[in-house]
Amino acid sequence: RTVFDAPLAHLLWAPRGAALAVGTTAGTVASLNTRLGHVTASYSLPNLRSLDWHPELPAIATGTHDGQVQIWASDRVAPARQIPSAHAHPIDLLQWSRDRPANNAQLAVAAGPQLRLRNIGYGIEHDWELPDSPVRDLQWHPIFRMLCILAPDGVDLWMPEHPEGTRQIPVPGAGNCLRWAPNGAALAITHARDGVILVQTMTAQCHNLARANQAIAHLTWHGQSRLLAGAGENSLLLWNLETTNATPDVPKILTSAHSATIRALAFEPAGPLLASGGDDAQLLLWAPEHNDTPILSMPMSAPITQLVWSACGRQLAVGLRDGAVELLEVRPAATAEAASSRRFY
Repeated sequence: RTVFDAPLAHLLWAPRGAALAVGTTAGTVASLNTRLGHVTASYSLPNLRSLDWHPELPAIATGTHDGQVQIWASDRVAPARQIPSAHAHPIDLLQWSRDRPANNAQLAVAAGPQLRLRNIGYGIEHDWELPDSPVRDLQWHPIFRMLCILAPDGVDLWMPEHPEGTRQIPVPGAGNCLRWAPNGAALAITHARDGVILVQTMTAQCHNLARANQAIAHLTWHGQSRLLAGAGENSLLLWNLETTNATPDVPKILTSAHSATIRALAFEPAGPLLASGGDDAQLLLWAPEHNDTPILSMPMSAPITQLVWSACGRQLAVGLRDGAVELLEVRPAATAEAASSRRFY
């Protein structure tokens, strides 16, 4: 357990799994060594708005309210590089590309209606503005160098090396959150009022998943892309996208989830476990393919704001509103029978 100066706003695993990047609402950015259990670097950015790990290097990119982008070495207390910036808006979103070669990763930076792509070794690669249309969310494709930009009127699929291949897909009712399926074949987008929209990226077809009379605030995919989970106010919704039923888009609603608003939701990267947490300060672990009720409930010291799994799925980092980070070791059941009888730990 490590405690920081303010509630957590950001919590991310390093791609190689040996460290966590932490960002607090007071603007503290820190690198936490998970093997040794101590902070290796900490610095103050009072206007912090966004951060992301480089996919290969020990470096963290940060964006601030005053439009500045900085690159920090995760073992130093000073920025390794400050990127010249002409952003007139806060840096609400930034993300490194995830494809290979990772040492040539591009950093997508969204500030209001302006989107910039930067290859840090060579300066600005691309500038792109969406006229009068702020970027609501962005995510790189998990396999190819293609960026998905969510705007109020739909999504743009942009390939920086082949800008002529950019596709625009209208998505009526699009909300504020999008998530790529791990296999890259589909996008899940929250509906502005109720439910989830599924976009098939090859055909550009949009499909409204059955609504559940509640807005969805968080989305997470099963590691094999067959399940999609969403969080309503205090219940979990689960869509099985491989079902053979006549109505595959009808969600399973896990109404016994939480007694207050859910703030975080995350599937284990390659396993069956789903973690959820929120304002009731309860960490719940689910095996939704086996049980409709939690297999584990663990009270925490404060409401949960962040949940992130390590790449190997053996550790779960829990960020709390009191500024604490709890690191939990997860031991899976040896057999499917043990899993279905809840003997996971």
